[in-house]
Amino acid sequence: EVVTIVDATLQLLIDLEETTSADQNNNNPFDDVNMGSKIYYLLNIFLCPESLLCKEEIRKKISILWEKCLNRVVNDDNATADFVSACLEHSQIRIDKIRSNNNDNDDDDDINDHIDPKDEKLLATILNGGADSSSKASSQAIQQFVSDLCDAYQEYGAQYEEFTEGIRLFLMPHLLPSGIRCEVLRQLRPFAHLLVLEKEKENHSVLKSAVEMVLLARRRDSSQVLDLLADILRTKQGGKEGFFFVYAVSALSQALIDGQQKRGAIMEGMKRRLLPLPQSTGRIILETTSRVLS
Repeated sequence: EVVTIVDATLQLLIDLEETTSADQNNNNPFDDVNMGSKIYYLLNIFLCPESLLCKEEIRKKISILWEKCLNRVVNDDNATADFVSACLEHSQIRIDKIRSNNNDNDDDDDINDHIDPKDEKLLATILNGGADSSSKASSQAIQQFVSDLCDAYQEYGAQYEEFTEGIRLFLMPHLLPSGIRCEVLRQLRPFAHLLVLEKEKENHSVLKSAVEMVLLARRRDSSQVLDLLADILRTKQGGKEGFFFVYAVSALSQALIDGQQKRGAIMEGMKRRLLPLPQSTGRIILETTSRVLS
């Protein structure tokens, strides 16, 4: 029964998306749902039991929705704010329940101690136009959601390509604060070589296009993200091909290009990252940079 309900719901969402695309002048209420919220709620399906995700008909419909949404979210300037807002709103019931069941302030502080203050401030800026009013509990909601997805991916999700496409969304520089993206990379580090689809293994141009879509953003990677990407490339966990390898090489090449243009501390940081890399990997990064600058 659950499978039937979810299957019917996904089909309804597909029909609504197709109606929206076919007629831009209609009064489809689905038009009022922003892309960031659509992505957030679609990701939630991966937190369902594997007994649901293993159904081929469910995964086919998820794949159709991804195809319709992912290309659009890259060019949506409001995607970050909408995604974060949807997550905070959805988690508020759970947060309120935790607060009502826990009157020990010390315990509350312990729960949220690991929140990066920079991320908390950035989320507040995104949501409130600069007003630093985001609470630790709100920031915790974002990290908890991402952490739950990473746990599910490690436990059973890596075998499903639709889940892989969803988890790769968190690698986009413009979607989430760098501290949260670093947490995603740390959790997925042992599985980095699995972040590739079968069609990308067979066709390098498809792989290249997938990486370009993820990296297509106005916001550059932070030094913390670049350090972590370089650190993973130094080990076998990064692989020698596949999505993560191309993604990390592309991100480091872009950072090197920025360093060439600005010099100073950026260039020194890139030297520090590149020198410990395997010689073949470092050569690929330098050759990629050279082709772009020439």
